[in-house]
Amino acid sequence: MSRLLLSLYCIGHDSNISAYDVKTNKTFHIKLERINNVKHYASNNYQEVYFYLKLFGYDHHDILDVCHVNAPVYQNMLNWPEELEGDKVSHHYAHLLSTSYNSGIVHDGEGSEDEFLSIFKDNKIYLKFYHESSYDSHFNMGIAYNKMFADLGIFQENVLTQSWQRSNPLVTDVAGKVMAYDAYGEILPNWQQEYKDFDLKNMGKIGRVTHFLENSEKWTDEKDSFKLHASFVKNITYKTSQELLKILKIVFNPQDKFSFSGGVAQNLILNNDFKTNFPNLEILPHIGDEGLSLGGLKYLTTKHGIDWRITEISNFPFIQCDEDMGYSPASIIKKIAEKLAKGEIILWCQGHGELGPRALGHRSILMNPAIPDAKEIINQRVKNREWYRPYAASVKVDKYQEYFDLPWESPYMLYQAKVKDPIKFKSITHADGTCRIQTVNPKQGVFYSLLDEFEKLTGFPILLNTSLNLPGSPIVGRKDIAIELLRQSQADCLVVGNELYEKNLNKE
Repeated sequence: MSRLLLSLYCIGHDSNISAYDVKTNKTFHIKLERINNVKHYASNNYQEVYFYLKLFGYDHHDILDVCHVNAPVYQNMLNWPEELEGDKVSHHYAHLLSTSYNSGIVHDGEGSEDEFLSIFKDNKIYLKFYHESSYDSHFNMGIAYNKMFADLGIFQENVLTQSWQRSNPLVTDVAGKVMAYDAYGEILPNWQQEYKDFDLKNMGKIGRVTHFLENSEKWTDEKDSFKLHASFVKNITYKTSQELLKILKIVFNPQDKFSFSGGVAQNLILNNDFKTNFPNLEILPHIGDEGLSLGGLKYLTTKHGIDWRITEISNFPFIQCDEDMGYSPASIIKKIAEKLAKGEIILWCQGHGELGPRALGHRSILMNPAIPDAKEIINQRVKNREWYRPYAASVKVDKYQEYFDLPWESPYMLYQAKVKDPIKFKSITHADGTCRIQTVNPKQGVFYSLLDEFEKLTGFPILLNTSLNLPGSPIVGRKDIAIELLRQSQADCLVVGNELYEKNLNKE
């Protein structure tokens, strides 16, 4: 008997597959890069679907119904075999469906209908914003960031129009890199005043870094190039946030429950601004395209009369169908806490991987945040990141307000908080005095226990936490890749569940 509802996002970057077994009520999800180790992988071969069905423990005979989430522009590239044909769901609607609510704002680089921003209310479109090439265009902050990198000559702008290509992973990473600029910039009152009457409909010209630099002397005497670029990011982000808030305050009441999703929902500045004004705002870890097949799965379960809810999946958000790494016993947890207290760099693998682009304690690189040059050490020995990009921190939820100023919890590392002691915790403090934090709940067993043991040794339950990957590679999804990462880096040891590997690869 057919039993599997199958949802596919298998053309755009960050391709992923989700499935639901109507007999066992079990949910499956995989972001394909976690298995094949190709960052932002865009699938273009339906045979891969069969491979992942087998990984889930099924074959095509088990398929009951199929849903395809449309990709930007390229949604018709593949010819699907009959058993994989099915309903199609628009890109932005799938983003909404991947959340808990039927109202929300979706903001990304591009949807499947030339839109980049959609607002839904009660499961219906309230408004859409379209690209500059469309008949009803609006300013797109994400595209402005991309164009800034192109204007700086970091890579050709025509590549930016091909972000679906798996050969150009840098394109999809631009937003994260640019977001870090904000802390180094300054709000320029003269610029804000000059364009105070500009809304998102007529911000196109001023949203170009070349225009900003040409007119910079009108607004500031600052000559430092990086500072000017950072100020462009800061002013554009602030202006966009204010204009979006004006719209949201018309659509929603302060206590309304709605979601924020799409790639732009990784922007901490927008997230904090929106959450401050709408305390019931929801932002889940899979806000980018890696969560689209989960939205398609919601479409299918609703179609079949099944009450399926994303946040009620067992062990959410650690539901990747990558390799199960197992969990560390108390003896290893204590030993790793001691190593961290001494200043060692730990590669940390537990259970199945987490949803989304943030390391939430199952696929992490960890270090003591009180070591003043920990950021530089990790950069030199493992991550090789740009100097201006900060590192995040994980902290026990019951203690986080002792160290960070944030009025709400941040379980998915999607908000920034003021660091109360930026001198002691210099390595996790960004240029503006903030840190992107993850508040860790006791239900997150092993990782909470590690923070607890570390606190016994150091007096504080905080760890510097960054994703378990090297530049240009995705977050680790297989044990052999984790071992290879240890070989290639200068980290001190690797923990894979109940196994501990020292740098010489002798397993303890």
